[in-house]
Amino acid sequence: MNTHSKMMVVSLLLLGMPVTAQEPVRMLIEAEHTTLSGPSQISRGEKVWTLGGSATWDVITPAGNYRLLLRVRAGSSADHELMVRGETWYLAQMDGRPVSLKLVPDTLVYYGDDSNWAWLVGEVGALDQGPHEVVFNSSGGWGCWDLFILTNDPDYTPPAEPPFGDETPPDLSLLDAAQKASYRGFTLWGDEIEKNCPPSARPPTPDSVEHLTLTACQNEHV
Repeated sequence: MNTHSKMMVVSLLLLGMPVTAQEPVRMLIEAEHTTLSGPSQISRGEKVWTLGGSATWDVITPAGNYRLLLRVRAGSSADHELMVRGETWYLAQMDGRPVSLKLVPDTLVYYGDDSNWAWLVGEVGALDQGPHEVVFNSSGGWGCWDLFILTNDPDYTPPAEPPFGDETPPDLSLLDAAQKASYRGFTLWGDEIEKNCPPSARPPTPDSVEHLTLTACQNEHV
């Protein structure tokens, strides 16, 4: 290394190289694209009504400290904040741990009982890189969900009205080899669609097949 090169190295060490700030992580999923369970779970258009059911979001995250946001039905014509005031009707668990939810100020919108929304937020805390499970339900026996957001951006506040952004596809590169294996393949069996089988369901007599033919049935959904 000549004298000129040594001077360049020393200068770089003294001045420091510019550090590129990591982009905040914000993952979004529509409620109807989570795993819905419970016999009274009904999906209509861009929202999910529940009468005692639950929604499960299997999300893959980089390591970091996260907050969970839910856009939910807030109340009724008689009380626009009935379901989101104080101890909200809505409940969430992250990897089995309860997440305390509260109303995000200035996000309540009311245009009628079918368009009555607010955002809730809860501190999740530290999450390791990899897969996590978020389960949503309601203590009031029924509720209505629109979408969910998980973010490590402490300054992010969702807008009260759309647009909210696009759904975030799962990043399988964040998984190790064993975790990736759980995302391969499917287990399928015949059953009544009204049962709306939960993720833990298993076929009564499992067997392996080499080929499977699927046919889409128009208007056959619950």
